[in-house]
Amino acid sequence: MCVVIPTTNNMLNETCYCPVGMMVIGEKCIACQNWTYGPECHSQCQCSHTTTVACHAVSGHCQCMPGWTGLDCSTDVNECDTSDACPLYSTCINLPGSYNCSCQKKNGFVNNGPYSCVQKACEFKLNGSSGYFTSPWYPYQYYNNANCTWTVTVQKGHVISLLIEDFELESHNWCANDYITIYDGSTTQSSIVGKYCSERDIPSLIRSSSSELLVEFKSDAHNNFRGFNISYSSHLCENFTYGDKCSSACQCVQSNSWFCDNLNGHCICKSGWQGDKCQEDVDECLAAQVCQPNSECINTLGSYNCMCRVGFHLNITSGLCVERGECKVKHCSHTCWTQGEQETCGCPDHLELTSDGFTCVVPYYSYGFSNGDGILSSDNMLVSLNNNTVYVSKPIYLNQGVPFGSSEQLQTVAYVMTSGAIILGATGFSDIPSSPNLHQAFTQNQFMIAPYWANINPTEGYTTHHLYENCILSQPDHGSAQKEIIMKRAARDISEYHNLKGFQVSTVLVVTWVSREPLHSDNEVSDRGSNTFQSLLISGWAKEIHDGHEVLAEEETSYVIFIYQKGQMNWNFIPDRIINIGVISDTITQLPTTDHDLVGMIDSVQGNTGYLGVFSFKVGTSHGPATQCNRYICSKLPLLSDPVYANEMQQLYKCPCTIAELGHQWQLFEKRGLNQNIYCYAISTVAKARFLHNNRRNKLCCYKWDKPEGNDWQEWEESRMNSAYIPSDSPLSGHLLISDPWSWSYFNNSEALENIAAHHMCCKQVKSEKCDLFYKIFPDTGCTDFVDFVPASALGDPHIITLDGLLYTMNGWGEYTMMDVSEENFTLQARTEPIAPLYKATVFTAFSAKENNDAHVQVELSPNKKEMMMFLNAVDFTQKFYEDSDFTLVLGSMAVVKEVRLQQVTVRATFACGVSMKVYVALNNLEIELYVDKHLLNKTFGLVGNFNGNKRDEFTLPDGTVLPGNLSHYDIFYEFAKKWEVTPATSVFLYKSDQNYLHYWHPDYVPMFENNLDRHQHTNAVRLCGSSSHACIFDYLTTLDAKFAENSKKAILRYTMLSAYLAHSHETSLSSKDSETLDCKLFRMRNNGTLQVQEIDSKTHIDLDRVPAGACSTPEMTLEKALCTAIITNTTLKNAGVL
Repeated sequence: MCVVIPTTNNMLNETCYCPVGMMVIGEKCIACQNWTYGPECHSQCQCSHTTTVACHAVSGHCQCMPGWTGLDCSTDVNECDTSDACPLYSTCINLPGSYNCSCQKKNGFVNNGPYSCVQKACEFKLNGSSGYFTSPWYPYQYYNNANCTWTVTVQKGHVISLLIEDFELESHNWCANDYITIYDGSTTQSSIVGKYCSERDIPSLIRSSSSELLVEFKSDAHNNFRGFNISYSSHLCENFTYGDKCSSACQCVQSNSWFCDNLNGHCICKSGWQGDKCQEDVDECLAAQVCQPNSECINTLGSYNCMCRVGFHLNITSGLCVERGECKVKHCSHTCWTQGEQETCGCPDHLELTSDGFTCVVPYYSYGFSNGDGILSSDNMLVSLNNNTVYVSKPIYLNQGVPFGSSEQLQTVAYVMTSGAIILGATGFSDIPSSPNLHQAFTQNQFMIAPYWANINPTEGYTTHHLYENCILSQPDHGSAQKEIIMKRAARDISEYHNLKGFQVSTVLVVTWVSREPLHSDNEVSDRGSNTFQSLLISGWAKEIHDGHEVLAEEETSYVIFIYQKGQMNWNFIPDRIINIGVISDTITQLPTTDHDLVGMIDSVQGNTGYLGVFSFKVGTSHGPATQCNRYICSKLPLLSDPVYANEMQQLYKCPCTIAELGHQWQLFEKRGLNQNIYCYAISTVAKARFLHNNRRNKLCCYKWDKPEGNDWQEWEESRMNSAYIPSDSPLSGHLLISDPWSWSYFNNSEALENIAAHHMCCKQVKSEKCDLFYKIFPDTGCTDFVDFVPASALGDPHIITLDGLLYTMNGWGEYTMMDVSEENFTLQARTEPIAPLYKATVFTAFSAKENNDAHVQVELSPNKKEMMMFLNAVDFTQKFYEDSDFTLVLGSMAVVKEVRLQQVTVRATFACGVSMKVYVALNNLEIELYVDKHLLNKTFGLVGNFNGNKRDEFTLPDGTVLPGNLSHYDIFYEFAKKWEVTPATSVFLYKSDQNYLHYWHPDYVPMFENNLDRHQHTNAVRLCGSSSHACIFDYLTTLDAKFAENSKKAILRYTMLSAYLAHSHETSLSSKDSETLDCKLFRMRNNGTLQVQEIDSKTHIDLDRVPAGACSTPEMTLEKALCTAIITNTTLKNAGVL
């Protein structure tokens, strides 16, 4: 509108006015811009810029984005206030500007997009030659009313083996609640292999008789548990053959074996057979309580029989061997039977008949020369006590130590005296009382076992001793022929005498005084009787029942047994003869005064055990680290002779030498040390599922990593590269693990946790030879510089660094395939969107990766652009991810872990195929780092290139066409990137219910190309970025955002630094056409910004800031002169004046 206004001098002046909501620009009216409104656009809109679509040019009214309200659009709409926001079986979760519906997993519902739920399909058909399956939500609790089936079909003529890796359902006597049923065929009409609901009942290995097998799982509406993980394999070889081509014959005794492992030839023995070839008969009769009481166990080849002992017969009703009471004349102490007119007395188990023919007594433990016992003789030490000569044995070293008293200190040496006593611990024999006196010895701090401490003639009769140990740490056991018998009886006696559920024996010291006569004067010629008596020191662990399972007590306990067999104690009673019987530790235990006629009849007195002449006392307890270490090592010694264990150890990965070299196979397990700067990693379950599926073992690799205090990324990366691998000479080191340590593992992780605790006890709290033996069983095998992965990256205004190290820019808007590994059925896709409305710069806002049908990760930039939204297998885990500081989740063949790096929250997803990706929020955009296993060489395609070591063929199209390696930005976008756009058939993205891939498809979009950049800002860009950092310059010129551009520079420098470090490995050195090459290793970033590199052979230091850019074999990666990350030719360096 134009208005003519007269002036004071009668001149006419034309003035232009615009309608409200517009302003004059020249001679035109244009709408208000830059958040202004009203007349002449003089008023500032009071809208929140990040949550407002537009400001009304006339009224200033704020038009809010969906999910926001209020005058300034800053108030979040709580969509969950409406009753119909989410469907049934779901919970509404309000988010800034949006909301999600979390479906009720407990009832079997899963998300179908963020706003809808569907009941999870639970019918699976498995057709591979091997694989595994799990209960719903494993390892978390399965849902109610599940009805799932897995039909396994393999090649015809083959059979299927199921290995039960983990199993926890609601246990019930007849499996009426939650259970699995296994059918030997493909339908429920097939014969049933079994119905199972308890880990105790289900066999560890189940095999079909055909090429089909059906597993059915049902749960009721109550009590959910962890569920199960079951692996399967098919036999590709003829029975009893193995190897890659089935050309090797298993060495099994086939009649004694079920089959052999078709991979390693390990023989699976039938019941009753053992040995690496199943060639050894198992003597079942050596095991405790194989047969019922009062029966004899008779071993047979592959089996055994039980027969009632003489004097007993089988009661048909009770099924027990009972005494025969057929005698009329003889008065037997126990059983009696007749044969014709002859009557014979008999004894039950563990008793024997004395010479009187009537009385059953406890027999002595076997002893004597033929038993390999040590004998006290004149060759031993002589000790004079009150002019009485006593022989003392040489030290008997108790290698495992024995608790004695309440002290945690174990007794490790014993001395046997001919005077009827045993001294424990290092001692000065001059402190022993001159005559038997337990109370005086107690005041002199003696530790003593006195079965019959008296003045005994050292030259009449003899004394034997024999030490039996279940775990020999240093000395051989000379009594191995009797060892099993002795140990078995000791366990039975201690259990009975002390009313225990059972007892696992560690050490037994048997000392026997045989035909010993009293020391007498010449006028005591009539005192010529002799005594034979026995003392046993037994240590071990009581068996207890916890939660229905038999376990060993934490503390080790020791006991003594005194045996005086009837008819073997023949000393005459002489008043005032001093005889002491008892035990001294930190207390004193003594039988009643024995200087009276009890001495002559102790073999006829019922002891505290209930048997004639048998007494037993508890003498010590310990639950200290030495005891626990002993217990653990002794239980694991059989692994040293297990060929399967040795093979499993060899299969495991070797530890990388630094944290920076850790590949996708490794996952942080724990932090140690006072400063929590010892980081220990173990092989992840995903890596094991792919490459070590049937290997029960794992490995712990520990590093000293001193993280920098500040937020400097260079210091952070340098600290990772300088992290030190901790070898086995440190108690903080790693070692082989007996099983997986992960709580979600296929195998029970309690064994691994016990293993780690044992290492702490044996190597930190106890040390010495116990630690050496621990490492002998669970070795630390050292570290390797071999790096088995290569990095790639995608960042900024999209810049992509390929797996072969090529950096290029692709400024598109849409969804693209970053990596396709069809051989592994793996796809990674990315979504890009404008960084802001009207901008030509785009950034990554979502990534979606999928492997097979059981592993899917989608990470999206949240509406506020400060956080990530995460969907795992179509379930929204965003809230749990941010709430849980140690978020870790294993789903199928995928593991997802939360990591924090320089206060930056990162999600790391690792897939079984060998791809690991890290995604994080940078500056209002997402960035991704990729780590790809080298076994995928020549198998990848997409925007991250062909992984083959050749940068010239990175621009390969889906049809295999290879474009030139020197494409312009224009050609990269139109000729290459657009060919990798996602289609409805290829998309693995999850979309909201009102969206699909078309929502993100922008075929008419024209990006900002390099030749369209604002050159007026180029000087500022170079000042900020440096002349060589093309990505940084590009990002600044497209956004004019210095922080955004610097972040891209930092990300590329970080990648460059890591690549250069990894390239130093001999196995992974980069190649060059020049035969004269110098293999360079990056050591550190100097304060002046230059990189210091060292030649591995000559140790010559080179300052790369003196090397011209052309010296690098990868000039496109030379962001600064100082960043030469490839091999530099000797000739170029010499010409540059460096060498």
